[in-house]
Amino acid sequence: RELVNGASPSELGQTWTFPAASAPWTSTQWLSELILFWIHELGGWTALAMLRVATAAACIAVLAHTTLRGRPKALAGFPFVVAVVAVCVASQERPQQVTLVGAAVLGGTLVAGITRGHLPRWYLQVLGTLLWANLHGGWILVPIVMGLIAAGRLLDHGLRDPLARRSAVLMVASVASGAVTPSGWAGVTAGVWFHEAAGAVVSE
Repeated sequence: RELVNGASPSELGQTWTFPAASAPWTSTQWLSELILFWIHELGGWTALAMLRVATAAACIAVLAHTTLRGRPKALAGFPFVVAVVAVCVASQERPQQVTLVGAAVLGGTLVAGITRGHLPRWYLQVLGTLLWANLHGGWILVPIVMGLIAAGRLLDHGLRDPLARRSAVLMVASVASGAVTPSGWAGVTAGVWFHEAAGAVVSE
């Protein structure tokens, strides 16, 4: 509501929450908060609950595709069930739903990159990371996964592997695109400084 009324992401919450001890707070999920507000305006709390169910179902569908496809069900079934239970427990009407879906997609990306040498198109990854960074701070998983792919390819194929180099470039590009938010470069380390500022009263 504050965003709709003209407040900037760096002004959110100043009238109704405690200030961070180490730095002024700039929302790292302003776009999600705006979308949640619009959905609530359209359909109330029921619409938000439906969004939670839809995003959880999308996450589970991606997990099923990346975990069960092409593998013995007796082998893949246990980790799939564990992941589904974790998604059901963690799902809430919050911006973190974006990261639940994104993390499931990245799991498939990690396996495809290391084992089959498949990487997403660079422009889709850059634009997707930029969008994710304005929806939730979990976008930092993108460069982490690209770094893991690069490391895995180096271990398996050596320094001359072109995919390892491409993964490393995508890792850097993801960090740069993830910094295109109201938080700027502070958004890259938001998890660290948020924990330092509010870790005594917020535990996740």
